[in-house]
Amino acid sequence: LHPRVRRQRQMCKETDFISRLIEVRCASDALCNGSYRNVVITNHQLIFERRTETERILVAINASDSDFTAGNGELQGSYIDLLKTGDSSETAPQTLNGQLSMPAYSVQYLKML
Repeated sequence: LHPRVRRQRQMCKETDFISRLIEVRCASDALCNGSYRNVVITNHQLIFERRTETERILVAINASDSDFTAGNGELQGSYIDLLKTGDSSETAPQTLNGQLSMPAYSVQYLKML
């Protein structure tokens, strides 16, 4: 592909991702109005919590080129990833047992159930 076409495709993916982040934020009381608390912080990873009385969301960011497994006793319970829009296996509830797998260069919005 011509470099210009490749760049346009990349920009479209980035725009789609940003649009999805905005959509999820607008639909979430916790992301709009919730309290903020850091759960895990490293040089390249961050997991923080946004919480209201009715909703709890963990935002997990891995800014490294390597996968990372975060460990913390507060990473417990069932969740759905609000950024997943694929088949039912991707959108089905998952369970945290003290650890969270974070792919390289990833963002996860985990709504706790």
